[in-house]
Amino acid sequence: MKPNFKIFNKNISCESPCLIIAEIGINHIGDVKLCEEMILSALDAGADCVKLQTVNVKESYHPTTESYKVFKEAELSRDEINYLITLAEKNNGFLFSTPGDFSSLQLLNFVKLRAYKVSSGLLGNLPLIAEISKTNMPIILSTGMASEKDIDKALYELERCFKNGAKGVGEIHPDTQNIDLTSSVEFTPIMQFCEEYDLPVVLHSSEPLGHSYSGKGKTYPSKIIEFIRNFQNNIIICAHFGGGLPFYALMPEIKAILSKVYFDSAATPYLYSSDVYKTVESLVGSRQILFGSDYPVVKHHRSLEHLMNAELDSDTLMTVTYTNINDILNT
Repeated sequence: MKPNFKIFNKNISCESPCLIIAEIGINHIGDVKLCEEMILSALDAGADCVKLQTVNVKESYHPTTESYKVFKEAELSRDEINYLITLAEKNNGFLFSTPGDFSSLQLLNFVKLRAYKVSSGLLGNLPLIAEISKTNMPIILSTGMASEKDIDKALYELERCFKNGAKGVGEIHPDTQNIDLTSSVEFTPIMQFCEEYDLPVVLHSSEPLGHSYSGKGKTYPSKIIEFIRNFQNNIIICAHFGGGLPFYALMPEIKAILSKVYFDSAATPYLYSSDVYKTVESLVGSRQILFGSDYPVVKHHRSLEHLMNAELDSDTLMTVTYTNINDILNT
């Protein structure tokens, strides 16, 4: 399958039109109004998106260097970056940036970027690339100043986290990460990798009914089941009891595609009574339930107390708290 993915409203593949990026970098010299004019001019001229450069001068340059002075004068605040992101998207484009260091990446993590750029000069900064990969956002790797060996190192680093101890992917939160859960195009590369290495994928799940809470989102069972249908060979863990998805296992066509799907109890004391454990067990069986706390949002002792109030038999309790997750992690 040809590699493909989506950034904002732009499909990226070998068959899609060329993505035209307007390089603004730091040419705005720290003037948000000038940057606004540059963005609008670029998009009006036919660019699909614009790229900035974000650097923490104290972390990247010595105070006596010219680079320190230039980048210091070109700094934009988090609020200014958010404003420019919104501006670009309102005009049918998107904005992304190159983080030059860890502090800059931390800043960009707090804004609603659609993608990250790694400059060819940073391809050797493997720890930084590893941190960028943890965001689960699209990454554009520049190779202009790199050799094939440099490129191989960068791609290797994206996989290194998994091969050196990482046991899975997630929690994926489609609403906060601006991901279309129903699009197989966006998820195919990562799901193929996870399938190859038997890595579980943890998916945030939302209840279509009930009270509102921070981070609830709209990842409802209707979307989750489309995701599962697209990736039936993957191990998928639906957090928060799948937003009620186990109920639909009473439908034969739904139950047929849930054989590799698990439901965890993260944050359950906030959502359901303890009866949820026996109810879900009756719907999908204890072999598809995983105990989770959602720590530190919910303390371990509170989640364990909630579980014990369910009065599960000892075999089921062992299955839910140990056997199932042990089998997944040792596949």
